[in-house]
Amino acid sequence: MKFQNYLIALLLAAASLQSTESPTIAEFAFMIRWERPYTGNSPPEEAARQSWLLKHIVNLIPDYGKHETLEPAITFFLREHFAEDYRIVNARSTPLFGKSKDDVFYIQDVQGTTLYVVKAFRNPETLGSMFLPELSAMTLLQDLKLTKLKGVKPLRIGKCQAGALPYGLLLESLAPGKLVYQYILEIGLAQEPARSLAIQKVARMFHVIGQAFAQLHKKHAELSEPFPEDLKQKMRQKLAALDSPEVQAKLEGKIDQQALSRYAEKVIDEAAQVPMVPCFQHGDPHWKNVFYDEEKELVTLIDVGKLHRSVDIEGKPLSDGTYDLVRVQESLVRNSLRLLTAAEVQKLIDALHKGYRSQGGIAQPAHIHFHTIYSKISRLSSYADYDRIEDPIESTRNRLTFENSLQALQEAVKQ
Repeated sequence: MKFQNYLIALLLAAASLQSTESPTIAEFAFMIRWERPYTGNSPPEEAARQSWLLKHIVNLIPDYGKHETLEPAITFFLREHFAEDYRIVNARSTPLFGKSKDDVFYIQDVQGTTLYVVKAFRNPETLGSMFLPELSAMTLLQDLKLTKLKGVKPLRIGKCQAGALPYGLLLESLAPGKLVYQYILEIGLAQEPARSLAIQKVARMFHVIGQAFAQLHKKHAELSEPFPEDLKQKMRQKLAALDSPEVQAKLEGKIDQQALSRYAEKVIDEAAQVPMVPCFQHGDPHWKNVFYDEEKELVTLIDVGKLHRSVDIEGKPLSDGTYDLVRVQESLVRNSLRLLTAAEVQKLIDALHKGYRSQGGIAQPAHIHFHTIYSKISRLSSYADYDRIEDPIESTRNRLTFENSLQALQEAVKQ
């Protein structure tokens, strides 16, 4: 590690403590980059270094006080940013909210148009928090200046206490366009001939998404590395999870698990024969984290904190970007069940991969296949409890996901 650069970062932090003004977004982003992994330390040393630095940076962030709930804290947080009237809408009250442990609020004008987003991250000083990594990764995406892929812009940060919990607050710009899932829903609701036109439009979208991730992944390390041992072990752990009584009850008589294990080992061996090129990685591009602007053919990513951790302290990529591509693909498969036909889904998947290849994406076919099979096996154990889910809609979606994954593995084992 370049100690001189690290010292500059710490001096900047120390100088900010003595200033009457808090650091700018750019200054915070510069400091946060040093929270990225440093591979020269032992795991305990690295955890201690990152923990100290996080607490030091959070100490510099403007404090908006103690409140009973988040809404008044956010009102106080926004007071200096907005001159006009606005209202705060908790995303949990809308169908757009996912399963995040953090809280999201839409900042709307009096007509109900969303203008900005505020994310509230619990326990911002802890290593498990995505608060500072999110800010860092937003800045990183801006610095990369990719033509097909952007991130939202960080506008203001703060901290507060709501109830008994500390929170980090991040005001960010609104992502342009619409969420990918909205385009999929439009196909599901359309009738011919509008449906065929919608499929063509969405196929173009997936082509551009493939191009966007290829551009991100091309920001890669100079040297390739052996396929990671931990990924091989994760595949074997997912296979072992199928031995639980609940999963066994669903699989009995439907698939030869010994044959599945042999097939998985074959997939592992084929992936291990191809070197991996570490690259920048979003880490979780499911269909509620990806926006698409049809007019500009532009992809915007949100929830980008894992991108910060896919790069080390020197800017060297650490991750296998193949997972991004497969995560988009498998999110499409799960969330298009009952909305799209198998042929329509395959057309969109083909468009995704064609777009990726057209921009020279570095993901290797053997690694794509590995992550696809890993995902299918993982879903057998993750969704085997579909008949214990009280929500009938969620129960049905989980059952269909389980059955789709089982069918794909049945066909793979027969090959």
